[in-house]
Amino acid sequence: FGYHGLLTHTRSVVFRGIDYCLSLSQDSIPVILACAFHDLAKDFDGYDVSHGMKAIPIAKNIIAKLKFELSSEQTDMIFDAMRNHTTGMNAQNYISGCLWDADRTRLSWQYGYEEMYYYTPRAKQVASDTAHTYVNYMCDCLKLQFSNDLLCL
Repeated sequence: FGYHGLLTHTRSVVFRGIDYCLSLSQDSIPVILACAFHDLAKDFDGYDVSHGMKAIPIAKNIIAKLKFELSSEQTDMIFDAMRNHTTGMNAQNYISGCLWDADRTRLSWQYGYEEMYYYTPRAKQVASDTAHTYVNYMCDCLKLQFSNDLLCL
C-alpha cells in the first residue's frame, strides 16, 4: 500500500485528526473513526475517487461492533467525511473538515500550501509551515499533549 499503509499514512492522519479536532474543542471519537477508516478500501497508491465510498460498508460493520454509542448523526457525519475526503467538496461539519485537513497536511509540506484547501485554523497553521516535517510535527504535538495533559484520550 506504499504511502497509504495502515501503520504510516493512516496513523498519521488519525494523529493529526485528533490534534485538529481538539483545537476546535469537539468530540474526537468520530474524527478518530473517520480518519482510521477513510482509506480502508484503498487497494493501490494512485488516485481513486471511489475508495472512500467503498470503505463505508466496512466501517459500518466495524462501528456496529464497537462497545460505545454513537448517535445516528455522528455516524452519518463519519460516513459523509469518508465519502467526501477525495471529492474536493467543502467540509460540511467538523468531522469532515478534520479528516480533510489531516489527510492533506503532508501534501502541503511536499507540494506547497494553499489555504483554500483547509478547514481548521490549526491545520492552516501546521500545513503552511514549510519548515515542518512529519518528525517535527509529531514532536510538537507530543509537547502540546504533555503540556495540556491530553494524553488520556
